[in-house]
Amino acid sequence: MNNFLSTICGFAQSNDFYSIVTFLCEKEKTGEIVLYAGTYSLEAALERFGSYDNASFYIYTTQDKSGYCFYINRMGGGIREDNKIFKFSHRYLYNKNHLSNCYFGEKDYRCGEYFEKKGKK
Repeated sequence: MNNFLSTICGFAQSNDFYSIVTFLCEKEKTGEIVLYAGTYSLEAALERFGSYDNASFYIYTTQDKSGYCFYINRMGGGIREDNKIFKFSHRYLYNKNHLSNCYFGEKDYRCGEYFEKKGKK
C-alpha cells in the first residue's frame, strides 16, 4: 500500500487531479479500495471532471482498512490519511453540506458504502 500512497501523493503534488480520480477508479474496479462516502461515485466523478468546484471522497483500502480523504476545491486539492472515517463522530462529514454540490443547484449525487448501508436522507 506504500506504492498506492506514493502514487497518489505524486499526482497531488503536480496538481494532476484527473490522474488521481482515474487511479482511484482503477483501484476500485480491482477491489483494492472502497469508496466509503463521496460527493459522486468515482466513475461519475471521472465523467464529470472539470464541471464541479468541490468534491470529497472518503476511501479505504481493503487490505488493511486504512482510510483516506481525497478532496478538490477552488483552492486546489489533495489527499490525507483519515483513519476515523468509520467513527460515529465522523458522520457529519457525509451530510449534504459537506458532501454535496446541492447548493450549486445540482442534484444529490452522494455515493458510497456509507450511503448504501444507511440510505440517503
